[in-house]
Amino acid sequence: MKIIFHNVNVILPNGVIFASGDKSRIGKIHEAGRKAALDKKRINIYPEDANLFKGVAPGINQPIIVDGQVQMVLGVTGNPNEIARYAELAFLTAELLINQALSNEANNWKASMRDMEFASLVMDPNADKTIDSSKEAELSSIIPLPKYLYLVVMQRAPNYHAAIFELIQKIRKLSDSSDIIVLKPNVFIVLNDSLSAFAKQQELLNDSAYDNDVHIRVGRFENIGCNLTSFKLLISLVRFGIKALTADPANPLEDKVAVYDLDDPEYLSSYILSELPAPDLFNSIRSVFDASSQGDKLIETVKTYIAEDQEVSRTAEKLGVHRNTIQKRFEAVKQLSGLDPTRFKDLMLLYMALSGN
Repeated sequence: MKIIFHNVNVILPNGVIFASGDKSRIGKIHEAGRKAALDKKRINIYPEDANLFKGVAPGINQPIIVDGQVQMVLGVTGNPNEIARYAELAFLTAELLINQALSNEANNWKASMRDMEFASLVMDPNADKTIDSSKEAELSSIIPLPKYLYLVVMQRAPNYHAAIFELIQKIRKLSDSSDIIVLKPNVFIVLNDSLSAFAKQQELLNDSAYDNDVHIRVGRFENIGCNLTSFKLLISLVRFGIKALTADPANPLEDKVAVYDLDDPEYLSSYILSELPAPDLFNSIRSVFDASSQGDKLIETVKTYIAEDQEVSRTAEKLGVHRNTIQKRFEAVKQLSGLDPTRFKDLMLLYMALSGN
């Protein structure tokens, strides 16, 4: 203990010395430490009192108590009158570290429980039926609906466990505004607040792939997945993304990091035309409209807008409403599904979802 020139013992509540500057003390019983833990009180041992406890030197033995429980006893050797000042600093530091460790443990446990619940909803094909307004509210209290969403699937290589853990930690450190939900040992989603966050995170994905010699597939959702307002739709997107990135033979593992725009109409068309079953993604989009009191009116407006070659005036005339009403309905469609009918790609997705094909 060259820093303070006094020995420090870390003592378990049962009196066993767990760590010590004097390695010969490790594993032995510290009677004063055991009594301090039992009584939940500090014990000062002055030179004249050293013979009261067998094999114990003068010093201060402080139980570190968190939430009413003794976590350990910290013992600092020396005359209590001389070491009190820096002993207090050692005790305070130990208490802060233990509190932080327990807080981290609790947060990790909460995050794991949240991830497990979300993963169970993604893996359950009937989960959509259980997500009502109360479930939406419950989920929103533990998971932030993202403005931008992407899915990461890492190839199961010999070292992928360590690689994916390291990658997740780096992404979390890079941005406090990004949230990560682990769905499988090699699959996680990233919920971003900004589009620019992905560019920085992609560098980490590239580094991880090359450093660990693994392949990574990334599925982005920048149309439907932009400014999501429904967990039902979020779950459907993730479910579709996992299916597309893990089961699509049209996407061989060639590049170290392959990025796919999963809600791009061109990609969706090729996906649907492949031998794989059509995704339930479009049914989920349709269900958002079916659940809304305005759904039928909004679907009619979108279909008419498409039939009238995207002419707002002709659409309004066909439906017998003012063109401003059409614009308001477009805004309602955007709020409901995250898709903007005035954007060509979004309109294509709406057409695919609402046409019943």
